[in-house]
Amino acid sequence: MIKKEILLDLEEPLDRLSCGVNAMGLMVLGLAQAHEPYANGLHAVWDYLREAELDVQKVLAKLWNSLRVVQNRKSPVQTDGAA
Repeated sequence: MIKKEILLDLEEPLDRLSCGVNAMGLMVLGLAQAHEPYANGLHAVWDYLREAELDVQKVLAKLWNSLRVVQNRKSPVQTDGAA
């Protein structure tokens, strides 16, 4: 199924983006601890990217679920009387 393959191809690049967002979060915490003047600005960018990452994860979860529903509808139903 082409859609499933595309989703699998997205897994690695999205994982790298997630790691980058997490690394930025650690940098923000470090800058805040050091009382650096740019900490607040970087924190705003980090919040924006983290929210975007969560939105992408929600959309991908919906897509995976819709693919499962379609795949389950196409699966043959057992008729051997097994419970």
